[in-house]
Amino acid sequence: MAQHFKKYLCDEKTEYLKSLTIEEKTLPKKHIEKIYSITPCVIKTAMGYWKGNLSLDDYENRIKSNLIKKYNQFLQTEIDENFPIYNFIAFDNKKPVSTVVKDVELLGDKVTLVISDDEESQKLAYLALGTGIGESNSRGCGFVNFRYL
Repeated sequence: MAQHFKKYLCDEKTEYLKSLTIEEKTLPKKHIEKIYSITPCVIKTAMGYWKGNLSLDDYENRIKSNLIKKYNQFLQTEIDENFPIYNFIAFDNKKPVSTVVKDVELLGDKVTLVISDDEESQKLAYLALGTGIGESNSRGCGFVNFRYL
């Protein structure tokens, strides 16, 4: 995909955006201590925002299962889901954070996940750096940054 971006998006411009250069950078695989939201992590329910509609355990399971599905799809494998991806979750906002997408307001949360030390959890955290966590990643939601140990 990086090659595609380099080939077709360098020196392109639209009404809203102009790309000047494209630089490829591969992050080294080091032990990730934590990942934290840059954009709100969105988990959708039939009733909208998750608080009041899902328990915290259900919310955490949706984040975990969504990330495992992405991992299995990208690497065309099936990993065991019986392990903790993170040891601790913190909500960094007091109220829901809204993101407007196509005239629809999505509500999400800024979260910090302290990643477990096992190999599978580290692989999923590394994947999350590129794909994001939660839902609506194609709309810019759930993207994360990291802190090495």
